[in-house]
This record gives sequence, structure tokens and C-alpha cells, in this order.
Amino acid sequence: MTRKQSIGRYEVKERIGRGMQGTVFLAQDPVLDRLVAIKLLHGDDPLDMDGENAHPPLEARISSKLRHPNIVSIFDIGSQNGIPYLVFEYVQGQTLRQLIGSHGSLSLEQTCSIAKPILDAVAHAHKQGVVHLDLSPRNVLINADGEPRVMDFGLSQFANNMTREGDEVRGSLLYMAPEHFSTEALGTYTDVFALGAMIYQLVTGTTTVEGDTVEEVVKKIVRSPVDMERLPESAYSKAFATFLQGSQQKDFRMRYQDAAEMSAAFNSFLVENPLEIRADADSIRDHSTVQFLLRRMQRKEDFPSISRVLVDINRLTNDGGNGTSADGLANVILRDYALTKKIIKIVNSPFYARSGAEVTSISRAIVVLGLDRVRATANSLAYFSKLQGSTTTTLLRDSMIRSFLSGLLARHLAQRAKSKSAEEAFICGLFRNLGENLAIYYFPEDYEEIKELVDASLEDKNAASERVLGVSFAELGAEVAKIWHLPDSIVGSMRKPSSDATEDPHAAMRDRAAFSNDLCALVSLQAADGQDVAMERLLAEYGARLDISATYIYKLFSAGLEKLQENAGILELDTQRSPFCQAAYAWLERVAPEDAEAESATR
Repeated sequence: MTRKQSIGRYEVKERIGRGMQGTVFLAQDPVLDRLVAIKLLHGDDPLDMDGENAHPPLEARISSKLRHPNIVSIFDIGSQNGIPYLVFEYVQGQTLRQLIGSHGSLSLEQTCSIAKPILDAVAHAHKQGVVHLDLSPRNVLINADGEPRVMDFGLSQFANNMTREGDEVRGSLLYMAPEHFSTEALGTYTDVFALGAMIYQLVTGTTTVEGDTVEEVVKKIVRSPVDMERLPESAYSKAFATFLQGSQQKDFRMRYQDAAEMSAAFNSFLVENPLEIRADADSIRDHSTVQFLLRRMQRKEDFPSISRVLVDINRLTNDGGNGTSADGLANVILRDYALTKKIIKIVNSPFYARSGAEVTSISRAIVVLGLDRVRATANSLAYFSKLQGSTTTTLLRDSMIRSFLSGLLARHLAQRAKSKSAEEAFICGLFRNLGENLAIYYFPEDYEEIKELVDASLEDKNAASERVLGVSFAELGAEVAKIWHLPDSIVGSMRKPSSDATEDPHAAMRDRAAFSNDLCALVSLQAADGQDVAMERLLAEYGARLDISATYIYKLFSAGLEKLQENAGILELDTQRSPFCQAAYAWLERVAPEDAEAESATR
């Protein structure tokens, strides 16, 4: 097992963000038993915070002065190897940027529900003499209760000591005020401009300025008036436009001078235009990013179709496998002639390595193989069949081949451990990458953007998915699996593997599924040295837990690939032209041990 990483006394779980000022990690505070967010600061020079002349970073000193329910709180500071870190309250939720990305424009009522606490939070900061200087939708979190929390004061300064770093312009370009690009002083009115730009984007779904180049955007920020005609038509539009214009004046002297003044103008707008903002705030909470993505999927005819089949299969077989469930499963399968034919074919194929008389009916298949095996087969074939067709891309076909092979590998690992849940392990391995497969199929343009981020080595695929779609692949897959009534163990297998099997009843199942998918991902890597590094990581992470060695992995994968080929025709998988299969055979040839036994690991 790998040694747990730590920052100070905090046990690091995963990286959750990276910016100009530092990298943010999710961590566990073992003393107070709570999750925290740790920002490990970047810097050219290490900082000895224990020295005589040492002082805390400016961001820490600023954050410590802010006590407001809509500002993320700082808990602690420290340094590790001379690098300072800040410990913040961990707020679970999505950023305002993700909310806008998933919903587009919000109603005026929803916009006001979010804007009011943000204005109050920034007004509090201004009262303490703090100017944020990087207000943008990326730096506002929406927590589980739908409440906004302003964060990241990394560029902030005290209003009475404002400085510029030469000619360097720092911040989020689309929300920067004109004075950023002149010799005019920055101040609380600079935050006001950003606040107005954010509120405008909430209600219109578009930024105040657009352009193909930085130069074009800057020119519009400095010279072009904001198009208030884009505001949604309502009885309150004119009054709301007047309120917003007070924040978007090019000359900062004509703007609200701070967030308190802007908040007062906003409150006057609400008094004169009584919107039902409190009741409508609940609708923000009720419409999650996942629900929005599901609505996008449901626009395709096949999603409701596959959902009905899988819901029926799993709803009827999640009660322990009694006779009623067996009859119900048979009836569900028989409704789909193509699915029935495929199941009969695979039941009589080498897939289950059974002997005896040929099985000719679903009812007989359930008697011979048992409910769990037939359910696993039905789930996999229904899933495969619905996502494969004339419009399916090579990328998705390859990903589905990987998923099926992962299921085979996970099933064998369970059989080797003498687990009674081998068929469930197969489904866990198969569905581990459900979220990614759904994204490839239903959101191809978004997936390309995710892939570009990953290929550029900026972040892992789940982090990239969260940036583009608003949720990770794992979260999307788990939510859809719940809709399909897959068992909790299968839904849980899509989550991050547990490092302590004693605390999680599904840990072993999750480890097998995660390892199998990670192994398939390994062979897809183009560079041999990258594959070798990934293999070292796999052995370090799973070697002890799954009792596996490099030689065993070679045998397991070789046998799994052979079984995949045996059943490719039934599954209608074109393995001969699959880039993944070609890469898999090339990897096997490269890493074959000199004393590799001919006997398959799965026999």
C-alpha cells in the first residue's frame, strides 16, 4: 500500500484545483475529524514561516479578517519544506461557473436569489478594507443548500495599500474593469465592475464582452458599452438594467464606489420591484448539474429506451433472487427479441465455459446459470446494444470494448478470491466507466474538450470532466446507475477506491473494478515509459490488496483478451479494427515475461 501523503497534520485525499497562486487539495483533519481544503502556495522563493522575520502570506492575513456566512473561512496556516499553505473550510458543491454552464441563463428571480448574498459578502470584505480583485463565477461556490460562498482571495489587497506588479495584469479577463488596463488606481469600485458582469451573465447566460483575442476583449472592456438589450423581457427589465448600469460605467468615478453602495441600490430595486426571490431559491437547489445533463440525454430516443430495459431488469432482481424475480426477469428479456437471441447465444458460448445440453429459452438459462449470471448478461447486452449502432464512433466502440474486457478481468479476480459475487464483479467492471461512455455518446463535443485537457496533461479525466460538464465522469455514471436501479455495490464501484477495506463493505468490489479499468487504460498509453510508470503505480496501489504481481497481471490480461475475442461476434464488437485491441496485443508482446506459461490465468 502507498504511504499516505500529508501537508502538515492534514492527510491529503486528492487534488481538487490549481490556479495562478497555488494548488488546492482536499484533505482530512485527523484532530478535528473534518474535511478541509488546503491551498499550497506557488512561489519562486521558499518561505520560512518559523523564522524571526517571517510573516503569514497576505492572503492568510486578509482571509483571517473576514467573518461572513457567504465567505469561505480560513482555519489554519503553516509551511511544509518552506512552502506556505493555507487551510480553508471545505465547501461541497459546484462553482457559479459550473452552474451557469449547466443551466445557461437563470430567471431574474433566481439571479437575484444568488446575487443578494454575494453582494452582502463582498460588502463585508470592503468594510474590512479588503478588495478581492479576482471576482468571477469560478471563485464563487454554490453549496449543497444553494447558498453562494465567495472564495479565493489570492489576488486581494488591502484598500489602503493598493499596489501593482509592474505592467502585469492579473485576474479573470472577462470580469476585469477598464482601470486594470490603464494607469488609474484599482479599488473597491473595481470589484463592483466584476460583480455587475457576473450578475449580467447569470441573467443572460452570456458575458458582458466577447472576442476572439485578448486584444479584442480588452478593447471592448475599455470602450464598448454593455448591451442591456440582452436582458430577459419582463416588467422589471428596465429597472434591473438601470441597477446594473451603475456597476458597468467605464469611468470608475461614475460607478457604485463599493459593494455596500451597490447592495443598497440592489435592495432599492427589490423594494420597488417585489420579486419572489426566496421561494425561487429552492429551484436552484432542485436542478442539479446531473439533472441538467440527464435532460440533455433524454432528448435522444435511445436513452429512455435503454433506461426502461435496465430499470426493469434490476428492479425485479434486487430482492434476493426469489422465483418471482426469475419469472419477472424472463418476461422483461422476452419483450426484446434481439436481446433474447443474444443472451441465448452467449449462454451457449465459451463465455460461461459450461457443458451439457444446449439452452434454448431464457427460463432454462436462469435455471442452468442462476439469476445473477443471467442478470449480469442481460445488463451488459442491453447496455452494449443500445449504445452501438451505425452512428457509433470508433472512439465509443473502443471504449465499450475496454469496458467489457474490464468486466471480464474483474469477474476473474472475484472468482480467484472465491467470492460469491463474481457476476456482480463483472457488472462493476463493465459499468465502472459508464459516465465516460455516456459522455462520449451523448456529449461528443464536450468530450473532445475534456480529452484535450487530459492530453495536455493539465488534469485527470474526472477533474477535466468536472471542469467541462460540471460533474466528474464517476458522479455522472453513479447517478445514472441509480436511475437504472443497479445495486448499491455497483453504484459504489464507480467511486474512488477505498484505502481501508474494513470501513467499506464494497471496497473489494470497487478495487477489482478500478484495477481492471486502470489496467485497460494503461495499455492504451502510447509511450512505453508511460506504461511502465503506470504499471508501477498499479502494483503499488493494488498489489497487496488484490495479491497480484506483474507476471500474474500479464497472464490475467492475456486470458481476458482471449475470452473477449471468443465472444466478440455475439457482442458485435469489431476487435480486429479496434485501436485498443491493437495496443493491447502490442503491450502483451512487449512485457511478456521470458518464462510466461502457456496456461491461461483464467482457466
